[in-house]
Amino acid sequence: MIINVSEAKANLSKLIDMVYHGEEVIIAKNNLPLVALVAHKPREKAL
Repeated sequence: MIINVSEAKANLSKLIDMVYHGEEVIIAKNNLPLVALVAHKPREKAL
């Protein structure tokens, strides 16, 4: 799903939930895709 910044601001909680459940969300500005919203993956601790 590609969504513009202004719409992403208004629906951020919903978008976070969508990404958490495996959907792809791309945020665009002036219809130009800029960033992908991705779920956080904790880093492994160094030994």
